[in-house]
Amino acid sequence: NICQIYKLGHADDVYYMAMEYIDGFVLNHLIKQAIQSGVLIPYEYCCAVVMDVCTGLEHAHRLKNAEQQPLNIVHRDISPPNIMISLDGHVKIVDFGVAKAVTQLHLTKTGVVKGKYAYMSPEQITGTQVDHRADMYGMGVLLYELLTGAPPFRAKRPQEYLWLHCTAQPDPVSRKLDGVPPALDALLLRMLSKEPA
Repeated sequence: NICQIYKLGHADDVYYMAMEYIDGFVLNHLIKQAIQSGVLIPYEYCCAVVMDVCTGLEHAHRLKNAEQQPLNIVHRDISPPNIMISLDGHVKIVDFGVAKAVTQLHLTKTGVVKGKYAYMSPEQITGTQVDHRADMYGMGVLLYELLTGAPPFRAKRPQEYLWLHCTAQPDPVSRKLDGVPPALDALLLRMLSKEPA
């Protein structure tokens, strides 16, 4: 469930990355189509997509180097534009461009926030220790948006998004949708907790 990279290279003073071709569409296209048609995506399908994304994330989170030391990779930008669905139904995570691993030799500059504001975990925003749970927060935002057609928080300015993610509680999905199992409501609220633990 992760887009494969086949080769990194250099030709004629240009660096390139040869990646798996995914014949399909990005997840935000599906969300926009659902909104335009006035039909919400069935929650069973939303959960199936999220489960596949979680399978890919689990693989990345558990990766180890040749010495069997954990790499502690965190995607840090889980959002609909970074999820693709192939025409035959396979779900793939793309763009680990802002991912963080313990093997990186440089640190993010102080005050620089990486990722999309609407999907950031509170710990990304505040600059505290980020681990795999930041991706789970992003998954919660993504699942909420898949289910309802809108992210849990709406804002006009980046600063407002950052404040909402750190302080506001989202409305339970069951208030917006009929027939949502209580377990799914509880799971979403846990994924969107302000406290990683």
